[in-house]
Amino acid sequence: MIKKIIEIPVTRQGLTDLCKTLDKTLESMDLPAKLKYKIHLIIEEFCANHVEHGDFNEDDVITITLERTDSSLITQIEDKGIPFNPLDLPSVKTNLPLDKREQGGLGIHLVKCFADDLSYRRDGLKNVVTIIKNI
Repeated sequence: MIKKIIEIPVTRQGLTDLCKTLDKTLESMDLPAKLKYKIHLIIEEFCANHVEHGDFNEDDVITITLERTDSSLITQIEDKGIPFNPLDLPSVKTNLPLDKREQGGLGIHLVKCFADDLSYRRDGLKNVVTIIKNI
């Protein structure tokens, strides 16, 4: 088992730094290229949503824990923002033409499609999203 923890400030610069750190971290975990791409997209999407839409203090951080087992990569994303369960968002109607769709929600839609298992819980003052991707 390999376990890595990344903490980033909830800022645009934190998001930029995350991309570089995440590439190095995923590379060190001996994962297939397709899996690295999907996990990177999932984590970046969640963190971008935090930065763009979250209500955070200047010193708040997002904690990302990556745990590789023999059969899966378990990713946990924690923040101290207002309660927000991404699983409660309505499904995106991808069968509609772009000009007929409501704006937003495609990022979470992609996350739901890429994850093998996705769960949310509120733990005290923290949002905790757990994503499992089979190897």
